[in-house]
Amino acid sequence: MSEFVDAAPANWKYNLSLAEIYRERVVKRDSFELDAGGKVRYWGQVFSFDTPVSVETEAYRADEYIILDIAVSAKVSVACSRCLEPAGVAIKGNLRYLFSLRAYLESLGPEEKPQEAGEEEIIPVATWDEAINLGELVWETLVTSLPGAVLCSDECKGLCTKCGANLNKSSCDCKNETGDPRFDVLKGLLTD
Repeated sequence: MSEFVDAAPANWKYNLSLAEIYRERVVKRDSFELDAGGKVRYWGQVFSFDTPVSVETEAYRADEYIILDIAVSAKVSVACSRCLEPAGVAIKGNLRYLFSLRAYLESLGPEEKPQEAGEEEIIPVATWDEAINLGELVWETLVTSLPGAVLCSDECKGLCTKCGANLNKSSCDCKNETGDPRFDVLKGLLTD
């Protein structure tokens, strides 16, 4: 078994009953916690979860659609982008999903048929009697909330580009030459 998780864990089973929302026109809110089940590799980084993933959902009917909002939050550890030391960060993210009956979408003419409603993609369902497993949708919301770059602090000095010393912990004796190393060949012409 791999220590890395690259999809929604199998135990992420949470079903949303579409019939209850569509027929009874209720707003269904829920909150729960999920275990990430390991480390997540994303954006070329490895994220370790320090807390369970907190999930909040809200689903309601709007015309011929069911709108589902998913919000996630957690605390994760990842290597600092400058010095590679562990850095903790709180993540938060949310996505909105629209569900519609496949028959309703097919009944619309080409000029009426929405491919997307705003930024939300419409997910067709065969019947409102379906129960949707939210595991993959929660996973998508979680992964898209992971940051592309994390710093251990705003003052992080990073690593020396020559010797690799962590400049937050000590200084090094490397010459601090400024300039683009691609022009080093030209420097030789100036000294000759």
